[in-house]
Amino acid sequence: MKSVGVIGAGASGIITAKILKEKGFHVSVFEEKNHIGGVWKYNKDINIGSIYKSLKTNLPKESMVFLNSNQTYKSQFSYIDHQDVYKYLDDNIKSWGLLESIKFNTKVISIKPLNNYSLKLNNISSHDVNEFYVDNINNTKWKLKAIYNDNVISYVFDYIVICSGHFSKPNDGIKNINGQHNIKITHSKNYRSPDKFKGNIICVGNGASGKDISLELKQHGCNVYIAKKDIGIDEENRSLNRNIYKKNIYESYFISMPLDIINKNDKSLVITSYGNEIEVDHIILCTGYIYQYDFIKDIIKVSENQNVYPLYKDIIHTYYPSMAFIGLQKNILPFVLFEAQAEYISSLWLRNSIEDLSTRKTEIENRYKKSNYKDVHNIQTHHWNYIYDLYSFVGIPESYKSKLRLIQLVFDDALNNKDNNPYDYRNFNYNINYKKNKWSKTIDNTRSII
Repeated sequence: MKSVGVIGAGASGIITAKILKEKGFHVSVFEEKNHIGGVWKYNKDINIGSIYKSLKTNLPKESMVFLNSNQTYKSQFSYIDHQDVYKYLDDNIKSWGLLESIKFNTKVISIKPLNNYSLKLNNISSHDVNEFYVDNINNTKWKLKAIYNDNVISYVFDYIVICSGHFSKPNDGIKNINGQHNIKITHSKNYRSPDKFKGNIICVGNGASGKDISLELKQHGCNVYIAKKDIGIDEENRSLNRNIYKKNIYESYFISMPLDIINKNDKSLVITSYGNEIEVDHIILCTGYIYQYDFIKDIIKVSENQNVYPLYKDIIHTYYPSMAFIGLQKNILPFVLFEAQAEYISSLWLRNSIEDLSTRKTEIENRYKKSNYKDVHNIQTHHWNYIYDLYSFVGIPESYKSKLRLIQLVFDDALNNKDNNPYDYRNFNYNINYKKNKWSKTIDNTRSII
């Protein structure tokens, strides 16, 4: 029986472990914390968790499902609290009997090829997609070292799957700001509730966390500006000339990115990219996260553009096909994508067959050129094509295909609805009837907007 080491017991890790066990692999899951669920486990300690207390999903639960599962969400609503998602994951892992396969409180510190292959990763730039050298190619076994109870323990596996996610290392977003000032700067990773915030606040970033946190702070009575990159000077001036103290929580005040902080008349002022000065008490960096793989830094590199090299189909290590990554991409439908990738690697390894090296390198080069070497792992525009391509290799029952199509329809409608109703899209509820091959949508205006 072939052995697999899975790093991480979040959503991607547990579905990967489930599928691999079903296919006959012996699976060991390594989890640094004392619980499953990864990012979906709330913790008020800012040094442990990454989500805020009021967080609700920005996708309907009807699309955040595993096809290979008999568990359901307990909430009647489509947009649910983080506790509901964690409960869904916990219910699944218990029904799958995976707890005995997880090594909790175990931190992986290094993973290296057991065979003495020579893999050279140069100091690659954004365009050096294929700047690697390997003097032998094979499905090497892996030596994994982990710390448990202050002891270093070694393991050997036939395969390795990295399911550690990418929501732990914050992207600071405004590296050029330094010096002494009175403005408190924090990352959204450390935000839990609005209780400790007051006065004028800049939320840097207009993504999901930026919108949610800014709205919650406005409800709490704070005066909030949202800093974003794609803004003209006229829009910024209009925001600054309006009366921000009028408590219209639905109206956003956009400014350009902070350029510097100065002290003037005992006040700390943010200088925007257009030279405007704003008195500010707090800056919250809603700027996302960066990739970090310290435990495999000798065989994986991350460029300045946040491109992870060298991965075939964003999953398989190009030169070590016995190592895979699940859930590395951004702007995805998470659970469905994780499951498709897990099915792909299990089929690939069972067949012991993969495209030749030249084909793998060409796929990477074409993908990077198409994205102009930026945002390579953002697959929002071709998300579903990517999923169906993976399943075309695996081969899936017709019942799975019909489920996928319904989930896709709900997912696409939810994204469109979110664009058209940015503040109350969570008031909409979806329903999927798989037996009748139908889906529907209703609205409930009695719910809170966040």
